[in-house]
Formats: sequence, structure tokens, C-alpha cells
Amino acid sequence: MADIYPFRGITFRNEKVGPLDKVVSQPYDKITPQMKVRYLEQSAFNIARVILPAASGTTSEEPYLEAAGCFNGWLETGILDRSPGPCLYPYHQTFPIPGTDTKATRKGFIALGQLYDYSAGVVRPHEHTHSGPKIDRLMLTRATGCQFGLLFMLYQDPGSAVNELIDSQIQDKEPFTSVRDEYGVTHSVWIVPDGEPVRQMQRLMRDKKLYIADGHHRYETALTYWREQAELGVPSTGNEAIDRAMMAFVSVEDSGLVILPTHRVLFSLPEFSSPKLLGELENHFKVTPRGTADQKTLKKTLREISGSRKIFLFTSRESDKLYSLELNREADLNLLVKSQLSDHWKSLDVNILHKLIFESCLGINEKELTRQEKVVYLRDPLEALDMVQDPTSKYQAAFFLNPPQVQDVVEVADRGECMPQKSTDFYPKMLTGLVINRINR
Repeated sequence: MADIYPFRGITFRNEKVGPLDKVVSQPYDKITPQMKVRYLEQSAFNIARVILPAASGTTSEEPYLEAAGCFNGWLETGILDRSPGPCLYPYHQTFPIPGTDTKATRKGFIALGQLYDYSAGVVRPHEHTHSGPKIDRLMLTRATGCQFGLLFMLYQDPGSAVNELIDSQIQDKEPFTSVRDEYGVTHSVWIVPDGEPVRQMQRLMRDKKLYIADGHHRYETALTYWREQAELGVPSTGNEAIDRAMMAFVSVEDSGLVILPTHRVLFSLPEFSSPKLLGELENHFKVTPRGTADQKTLKKTLREISGSRKIFLFTSRESDKLYSLELNREADLNLLVKSQLSDHWKSLDVNILHKLIFESCLGINEKELTRQEKVVYLRDPLEALDMVQDPTSKYQAAFFLNPPQVQDVVEVADRGECMPQKSTDFYPKMLTGLVINRINR
């Protein structure tokens, strides 16, 4: 069962730091060196000073202890304020959907969630993790005793009972915080003090399974930290107990839940030949020329195939043409996709691309995909097209995909399977610094 808890959140004091959009940031793993410089220039109190300490990622404690000193100084001088009582925090994100003329609002809420080992079946991942990011986040948690980034968790609620209850608590109320980020996303946070509505939320959530949409490394870091503290004799007590983590919960059925596609651009293939590849693909795909590979044609064709399955777009430097590659209906994926995983896993577009084209036709193995040795991953299809068409670049070809559906994520996770790297780009990202949790240790 998914137990959730209100907590005494820590927030920036507007009267001390000025505009709040100057002190929050994108998640730590989305901050480029250039973005970090910009954040630090924006404000002496930008949260990037804490979540990305100098030389982070090393095994030295010093930068993390410096980050902790900075954070504690902000608390002591009133830059940050801790709620006197436990609360839940409704969180809405209103944003233009990239590549469309449509706006959406994703509705969720921030609370602490009980930590569970994956074996318990309550919290279900859909991605593999790597050790490096987990070590870095663990060092920061040890030093600060805080959780800064939001774990993005999905839950199923076909009747929208949770969102309706939240809406009833914030209707006609101004948000506690509302900031607009660098991507044009408006982030609004309200406060619901502990009381009967919170008890109702807890009852509604108790029978839910949780699916990690974003934050697998941080979830596993929270598990490790809990075990470490328990071994040291720290009890799991208080609202902000060591066996809980700060999470943002969003319904699978929420109309603002958007997954963006991640496109693939290939390089360093010594014997790559576009005509040869297209010839091989005709054995299993319907290969259709779609016109000249320019931005207008690409955008138009992406709109035409939007929502379809088992179809990609392809272009290469050797040709100025754009092609669609649609898997033949009679193709037997059980025979074509070499894997012991489920039929549903084999049917996902990204797995058809990786297994049937990259691996079987181009000889790109799983390690090379993971290490990005022969492929780069891009959200922007026009950028991918420009990279391939640049005669001075190393890039040879691009494949353009549709995103998976959120139900694909749920089904894969329910089967205990994982999706390939760069399969799910939930958009937009959740800001760091809106609410912070200090662990009771």
C-alpha cells in the first residue's frame, strides 16, 4: 500500500530572496555547466549552490559539507523558513506542449511517501540505474540530511477522486508560490495544513501502487540512506522519518501528463550505407519516401504519424530524402526481436528500433547504446535534422520516434521489466527548491 504523509516543508522566504524564479532550478541532472553559471549569477541563494556543490561526484566529503554549511546558513539567517506544522503541497504545472500550439496543466501534489524495497511491489521502476549518480546524491544527503529533488511518482486513479479532493482544497485560493521557469512553464504550489482533508488523501492513496516516472536514482539513494541510518541506530520517527522520501504524485489519468519523444542520431559507423540499410529494412518494413528532408516536411510528417505505433522516420546525410519505416503487419516480433522479455516489451517502438534496426542491421550493441558511443539522444527533431545535414559534422543518420504511452510504462513496470535508456521524457520537469524536506535524524 502507498502510505503518504504531510511534512514540515522548507521554503524560500520571498521577502528575503526576492523573485522566487531566481532561486529555484531544474533538477540537478538536467543542469548543464552553462545553466549552473546562469543560476549562480541570478542569485546568491539559488538552490544550485547546494544541489550541485563544486567538484560534486567525487568521493571527497568536502564539497558536500560546504553545501551543507551553505544550506544551514540560509536556515539560520531566515532565508529559508520551515513550516511549523505538517502540510501537503498541491503542485500544478501549466506549460506549452513542445512542437504544438497546445497548452496543458499537469496536476499533482507533494508529500512524503513511505519507502519500499522494489520486491514489495508497491513502488515499481521502469528504468535501470547507474552507480555514479547514486553515490553523488548519497553524499549530498549524508552531508545535509535533506531531500531537495522531487521524486516523480505515478498512481492510477480512474475516477479522479484524488484530484477532485485536492481541487476542493485550493479552489479560489491563491498559490503560496508561483514561478515561471526558463522554458515558459508556470509552477504553482499551494499549502494544505494537516487535518481531515489530509486524512482523506491518505485513505484514497493507501490502496495505490506507485510507478517511478522520474527519479529512479534518487529513490534508490533514499533507500540506501534509510538503511544506513537504521544500521546506525536512528529510529524511524517523526513526520520526516528516515524511511520516507519527498515525492510529487501525479495520476496516470491526468490530462496534463505528457511524454515527449526522444530521437536518435547515429555517428561513428564506419561502413554505414543508407541505400544498403533501406534495402535490408524492406524485408520487414514498408519503406515510404515522404519528400525532401527539410524542416517543413519533417514537422508535417511527424504530425501525420503522431499517435501511430511501430513506425519511425529516417533520414541520412547520404540522401536528402525523408522516409517512413512502418513495420509490416505480418512481422513476427517473437522471432525478430531477440529477447526473453514479454510480447508487450517487444512491441514497443523503441525496442523494435534498437533490436531490429540498430542491433540486427547496424551492429550497435546494448553497451554502445548505454554509453552513447554511436548514438546521441535528442528531444528536438529539428536539431537532430540539422546535425545530420551539417556537412562538417560527424553525424550520419537520424531516426525520429513517437513517444510511448503512459500505459506502456505502467505495463512494463507491472511485469518487472525495464524500458531502454531514453525511452520516457516526462515533460515538464519538476523544479528543485519549491519545497525541501529535512529528514528527522
